[in-house]
Amino acid sequence: MKVHTLANGSTLVHLSQHKFQFSDGTVAEPQDAELVGKFTLKKEFKVLREIKGMKVTRTFFVVDKQQMDQLADIANSVDIVLVSFQMLQAIHDSGFHLNNVVAFNSTKETARSAPEEKVVDIDNWSGLR
Repeated sequence: MKVHTLANGSTLVHLSQHKFQFSDGTVAEPQDAELVGKFTLKKEFKVLREIKGMKVTRTFFVVDKQQMDQLADIANSVDIVLVSFQMLQAIHDSGFHLNNVVAFNSTKETARSAPEEKVVDIDNWSGLR
C-alpha cells in the first residue's frame, strides 16, 4: 500500500490506479493494482421506466462488509483515504461512515480540464456527512 504525504504532513492513501496531483504541489503515484482491485464495487440496477421497450435504470454501487472492514483498517492508519465518488456514495447508501474517507474536488482552475490534468484541491474534500 502506497502512502502519500501532503506538504502539510497529512498522510493519504488513494484507491486508484491513476496518479493524483494536489494543490500543494505534491504528486501521488498510482496505487498498487492488487489493493485497488479489492475495492471493485458491485453494480445493481433499479428499473425506473421504459422508453419503447428500452429500460431506464438507476445504478447503485454496493460496497460489502469485507470491503468496509478493509477500508476501516486503512482509514485507521492514515489521515485521509481518497476514494471515487461512486465508492463514497456506496458507503453512504450502505449506512457505513468513516470520517476520513473522502472523494476529491478539483481546483477551480482545473475543474473543466481533462481528468489527467485536474489538480486535487486539498482545502476542499468531498464528503456525504
